[in-house]
Amino acid sequence: MALLCHCSRTHSAPTAALAFGPRYAQKNNTFVLRDRDRGRWRRRGVCAASSGDGGTRRPPPLRLTYLEGNSWLWEVSGTRVAVDPILVGNLDFGIPWLYDAAKKTLKNFRLEDLQELDCLLITQSLDDHCHMKTLKPLSKIYPDLCVVSTPNAEPILKDLFDEVIYIEPGQSTRLRGKNGSEIDIRASAGPILGPPWQRPENGTISKVSLADITGQRHIFEVFAVQSTREASRLTFLKLGYFIEAHDPKFILYYEPHCVYNKSLLEGQHADVIITPVIKQLLPAFTLVSGQEDAVELARLLNARFIVPMNNGDLESKGILSSILYTDGTMESFKALLSKALLDVQVLEPTPGLPLEVPIRSGQGSLASI
Repeated sequence: MALLCHCSRTHSAPTAALAFGPRYAQKNNTFVLRDRDRGRWRRRGVCAASSGDGGTRRPPPLRLTYLEGNSWLWEVSGTRVAVDPILVGNLDFGIPWLYDAAKKTLKNFRLEDLQELDCLLITQSLDDHCHMKTLKPLSKIYPDLCVVSTPNAEPILKDLFDEVIYIEPGQSTRLRGKNGSEIDIRASAGPILGPPWQRPENGTISKVSLADITGQRHIFEVFAVQSTREASRLTFLKLGYFIEAHDPKFILYYEPHCVYNKSLLEGQHADVIITPVIKQLLPAFTLVSGQEDAVELARLLNARFIVPMNNGDLESKGILSSILYTDGTMESFKALLSKALLDVQVLEPTPGLPLEVPIRSGQGSLASI
């Protein structure tokens, strides 16, 4: 399958500075992508997969396959999107003595099992989302794959994929699947966060993950960035993502840490939310939230369905895993939800098995977008 990735970038709010890589420039107020092999400029339109016969059977509006950890395969109106795949080797952030985790269920799931893909979505820049041991062979199998990513991941992705669209908060890109369906992916800013010992600088949004807690790793990364020319434009972005389908109309919201800024989500809407519901904590610090925060997220977005992800349910070892603990259960979350929001349904995914979300034509609402 060949992809002609001319992903459009639309703006719901003006942006002062855009984190484009060296392959991007502005011509006539339109961002375009340089063909690095021929030195030509190609206008950024729609990321479109090559058309096939497709058959006559209409795909389900939303089918979700949980691949454990933060990894997913989404089929949105037939458009196939791999999200933060970790399918080769363990998750260890390059420091296995500190943390080393393997999947419990899908031990034999391979990259080839993804079959055809229309897009790769990388939501964060560290190893639990942007997994180099997976992305390197994935780029060999799908060299023309259209990638949508946070700008933070550019140092990793720029040498792997030719067609990468970096979106910042308030920006979106449109994808067209091989069956002709179109979906929009829009980035939404999260809260200002940082390592527990460090106050974030003004104007930056920092992402916290397991690697940040180590101190040594975080300091190394900061000094490594400061030694490059690109240091001035790199920030740590904590993003959520809205996925908007058009036929039928519905909106999916993805927040893999259940950490969000209420004021930035007020007045927005999602029919389906994918987020953790079981908290993951270190002493005096929350890595992943859930429970009452997941209930509040459903209330803020007026959601109809919550698809919980248990991204901490891994076979882990190392120093960090010995002090990492959870708070809450699926049952306690359901109890909280039933008291607060009677009309919201919980759809629990089984790793490796497709879950069809019962979206029907006419249910979705785009009034808040």
